[in-house]
Amino acid sequence: MNGAASTTFITLALVLSFASLATVHVAIVYTLAARREGLRAMAAGLLPPATVWLALRGGMPIRAVLWALLAIAYAVLLALAW
Repeated sequence: MNGAASTTFITLALVLSFASLATVHVAIVYTLAARREGLRAMAAGLLPPATVWLALRGGMPIRAVLWALLAIAYAVLLALAW
């Protein structure tokens, strides 16, 4: 893969991972708010690292794991893009 294709691939993967992470994050916050867990929803919205723990406590283990994996993927891709 040449330099331009590599840069394009990393950029697209970076955008996709961030969009997916934001979508899962909003889904967790929305679900917590819909369940009338206002303080947890607010904490998850304002403190992104707490989202995984709050999702696990809220009975959303798949979303919690997905959020964590997407955050790791985004961090790795961001480091590669740097």
